[in-house]
Amino acid sequence: MKESISIDNETETALPISLSQQPLPLWRSRDYVLLWSGQAISSIGTGVSQFALPLFIFGGCLLVLAVWTTLSPVFSQARSH
Repeated sequence: MKESISIDNETETALPISLSQQPLPLWRSRDYVLLWSGQAISSIGTGVSQFALPLFIFGGCLLVLAVWTTLSPVFSQARSH
């Protein structure tokens, strides 16, 4: 049994779906693989950012502290003279 449907003035034949046909697995769907891989890359980037940003802040504070402790005697001697 074939049914005819009209779409944009073109006639297409709609075939009935048999129960023996199985849908494609998701891993074979290009759209799903792109969605999944994009989400995985985004999650990895978020994890790296959450790990690295505090290290940069902490490292920056240590750098400022090191410069301050190194240069503070120089500035204190310059003020006393």
